[in-house]
Amino acid sequence: MKIGFITDTNILTKKQGEDKSKLYNQEKFLDYMDFFINYIDDLNSTKQTDELTYLMPETILEELSCQKVEAFNEKYKFLSDKYKCMKYGLKGELPKNNIQEAVKKEKKHYLTKVTIIKLKYQSKIYRELVKEALNKLPPFDKSEEKRKSDAGFKDALIWKTIVHSKEIDNYNLIYYFSGDSIFEKNQEYLIQEFEKKHPNTKLKIRFINPNEEKLQNCLKVIIDENNFPETDCIKLYNKTYIMEFIRDLKYSIKEEIKLKNIAYDEKEICLRDINFKNFNIEDFKIKEVEKIDNKFVVNIKFVTKKYEVDPKEAILTEKRNIMGAIKLEFSKNKKAFVLENREVTQIKFEETLQEMLQRLSNSISNLFINDSAKIMMDTLNNVIKPLKETYENAFKYNFGALFKLPYSEESSEDNELKDDDEKDVNKEEK
Repeated sequence: MKIGFITDTNILTKKQGEDKSKLYNQEKFLDYMDFFINYIDDLNSTKQTDELTYLMPETILEELSCQKVEAFNEKYKFLSDKYKCMKYGLKGELPKNNIQEAVKKEKKHYLTKVTIIKLKYQSKIYRELVKEALNKLPPFDKSEEKRKSDAGFKDALIWKTIVHSKEIDNYNLIYYFSGDSIFEKNQEYLIQEFEKKHPNTKLKIRFINPNEEKLQNCLKVIIDENNFPETDCIKLYNKTYIMEFIRDLKYSIKEEIKLKNIAYDEKEICLRDINFKNFNIEDFKIKEVEKIDNKFVVNIKFVTKKYEVDPKEAILTEKRNIMGAIKLEFSKNKKAFVLENREVTQIKFEETLQEMLQRLSNSISNLFINDSAKIMMDTLNNVIKPLKETYENAFKYNFGALFKLPYSEESSEDNELKDDDEKDVNKEEK
């Protein structure tokens, strides 16, 4: 049995939503594909008779490329503008923008790893797209038309690529994974359209929540529904299995983690030990499993409320959580994985809103006043003022002291009036 699967763009992007600000610094913006490619390679080395293929619509590859280039160019322009301002004191020129070549080279590499299916640019397909766009037929999303001018257009291009692809006829079963619910909500309509073109191929549309575990969840569907074996990398994405190795792990490092609750002027809080055995399994997220030579590196992130600290004076309880990262290194013998090294690579307190506002307020108070610093102070004060007033009005008796500044306009005016009154009295006495 030949099985193919397709992942939508939102499954392969690291930064969700419209904000691609972190995309520019990814050296390999297509490296999410490696997760699926590595599984297929491992699967081919087993006795599994069914064949699994990763299909990639050309539109998705181009969309990811455009996102990468656009994000990089924005950052390059920002850097270039800053460089011009400082050029008089710098030696040499700013390196030229080479993002197009870098993206082209990476695309060429992955073209050999996946099966590309191209959109047939025919007048018939164009007429279909226009008709469906005007009538808001799936995957055009009518609910988004007021917010987006191109709502569903890229989804429609991807869908037409799949429907009109002759390569699809080579497979008994096709999975389409998407983080866009428009496909799942309209799957009956879409599957009927698909079957008209590919009567001998079964299509399964699956919605995958585009969270940090989206890649694993895609493969989990394929593995569970087709009785495929879990390969080594997939096993290490099993949180229940991983928990066995980190339950007795304690955070221990020379630099003690401390926090002083500046909002309530409490003593410093120190964490000398963190017992991961007290955590819930939901507190952990397995970010990545890397296979390096014969070793496996598992990178884990955690956020927990087990060590929360709640200010007693606050009416609105704000939880100060603890977050961090763990790295595990495994080797594999014939029987099982062997844990060779484990360490907590990062840990910090999560700052509450109250603490953030107080820290900003303190920073403003301590600024050395000159022309540029005064402008900065006035700007920050204008931003913080509405938040201060909200807190002061809503929780006057509890949070009144939270936003007191050493300097305020009201107190200054009162002092001036008081000084004027004293001067008048002194004149009368004289």
